[in-house]
Amino acid sequence: MNTPIAELQSRWRRCQSLIVKLQPEISGVLVFSRLNIFYYAGSFINGVLWIPIEGVPTLFCRRGVERARLESSLDNIVEFGSYKDIATTLLDSGFSLESCGAEMNGLSWALSKSLKKHFGNTNFLSSDGLLAMTRSRKSEWELAIMRDVGAKHHRCLTRRLPTHLKRGMSELEIGHKISDIYFSEGHQGMLRMESFGEEIFQGHIAVGESANYPSVFNGPVGLQGVHPATPFMGSEDVIWKKGQPLTIDNGFSIAGYQTDKTQVYWLGNETTIPDNAQSAHNFCLEVQQMIAEELKPGSIPGELYAKSIEMAKKTP
Repeated sequence: MNTPIAELQSRWRRCQSLIVKLQPEISGVLVFSRLNIFYYAGSFINGVLWIPIEGVPTLFCRRGVERARLESSLDNIVEFGSYKDIATTLLDSGFSLESCGAEMNGLSWALSKSLKKHFGNTNFLSSDGLLAMTRSRKSEWELAIMRDVGAKHHRCLTRRLPTHLKRGMSELEIGHKISDIYFSEGHQGMLRMESFGEEIFQGHIAVGESANYPSVFNGPVGLQGVHPATPFMGSEDVIWKKGQPLTIDNGFSIAGYQTDKTQVYWLGNETTIPDNAQSAHNFCLEVQQMIAEELKPGSIPGELYAKSIEMAKKTP
């Protein structure tokens, strides 16, 4: 399912209008991360995308130019060997390189030094904010994919998986069963995050106190994981026993879009759930409901976070 040209053009126009509004002094933006290149060009390639302040973008491919031409609706797709080639091409096309925007989150220190070397005296400004603002507005085409992803994710965790869960399973066994179910529903495997250094495979499967295991992940749920080198998906040494919660925090992806869902299970009769655990769970549902009701166009996420903190302070 390639990204339609009309969808890409809409993204370019939104980005260009933000350039005019927020960074009118630049001639365009250089995009480096494969995630954003895929969003704006429709192909997950190794290269650089140039989005000019007006006109059609150019996709520069270090490798995979043949694949890019098969997958992307862009006409301007060229190969390059170094950043010098990109600078030369842009200058020959009539672009001023006095000031350029750059996706700095998607650029390593080594590559940034090479970029500055070959672009001479170009003044580079961070354009990460406007790139993110462009992506934050979802089209009906995108929303349709995300609704499909969410529906399948929900069905897997609430209808299909519970029939396979039983006492004595290890976290890792549960992770394997989730994989089987997810892939049978169309899950494509990769879970990508834009934060530098963050990665995930399958998500977190945590039984009981395992969810409190120290974690470097930027999230609330811990776990021992498969191995210190792979702190994801659950441990084969942690077994689900009666009277323990099972927390599954993972994602489901299709066509580059993903949903994130945390589902909690209890092994035992509902009446055996400790009161403090039940009240904490109910509080989380209240916060979720509040956010679902108030997160509308124009809402300030920071204000909703502050309101959640106030709710927590007032809850015994």
